[in-house]
Amino acid sequence: MDVFKDPARSAIFGAQGANGVIAVYTKSGAGVSPSVGGTLVSNYGGYSIPKEFYTPKYDEKTPENAIDDKRATIYWNPLLEIGENGEIDLEYYNSDVAKRQLLIIEGMDAEGRLGRLVRVLE
Repeated sequence: MDVFKDPARSAIFGAQGANGVIAVYTKSGAGVSPSVGGTLVSNYGGYSIPKEFYTPKYDEKTPENAIDDKRATIYWNPLLEIGENGEIDLEYYNSDVAKRQLLIIEGMDAEGRLGRLVRVLE
């Protein structure tokens, strides 16, 4: 990645580089299409692969389960699918200290529309 701040260095970009230029280079050059009318066209890939989230298994008696559960994030699942009726059932273990829970649901439908729901559960 290069940052061209001064006019002398950004002059090669013409009038489009008058306010400065940030050039991003990749190792293999993947995602960069040929220039269109002097403009660099970049295609970025999708979202990253979701990581696995630790969920305690309280149905099994272990020494780890005997300590107080003070998790800030109680449940996280990047791959939820809503049923035909538009509803979903979630089941999770609460922490030992939470009296109220902040529920945040974010997602995207098949057409790419984003949705967000924020609620406080008592």
